Amino acid sequence: MLRPRKKYTVRDLQLLKGKRCLTHIHVKSPEEATAAE
Repeated sequence: MLRPRKKYTVRDLQLLKGKRCLTHIHVKSPEEATAAE
């Protein structure tokens, strides 16, 4: 099942950390990069 692409917010990334494996994320700000680590 394919999901539509979703732009994750910093809050989304923080909530998903350790729960879901995200393999490819495009970030545009240092805050997004920090949240995605």
